[in-house]
Amino acid sequence: LLGSGVLAAFNGPSGRHSRDFLSEFMVFQDRVEDATTKGVALPSWLSRPLIWWPVRLRRWRLRRRLAEAVAAVWAPGSGREGGLWLDTLRRFESRAAIPAWAKFLRHRRGAAAAAAAVEKAGEKVSPEEAAELAIG
Repeated sequence: LLGSGVLAAFNGPSGRHSRDFLSEFMVFQDRVEDATTKGVALPSWLSRPLIWWPVRLRRWRLRRRLAEAVAAVWAPGSGREGGLWLDTLRRFESRAAIPAWAKFLRHRRGAAAAAAAVEKAGEKVSPEEAAELAIG
């Protein structure tokens, strides 16, 4: 769904990263599942710094690397293939045209973020936002 161009760009030039996207994403998902089972069993004052914050940091790093790869594919003249989901996302005229956009923002960031997104509705989806939609 992301496309071979994104997967190749995720690894960087000459494979500078040790894991490809699929491996990195699977490790991330395993850590989310592990954190979910451990985090609910511990008191919140203990689970936040020991379990939830490290997973949050890993999600942020994964999204940042994916956003860089999407930006490389979306760069003018890159000649890289984006994949079905990414190409469809790119074809929307604006964020407001994406049906799940406001619902996603309300869920992830609250009503204020969803309202702010309506003000910027005419803007195209950025690589960072595409990565956030893909990773969560």
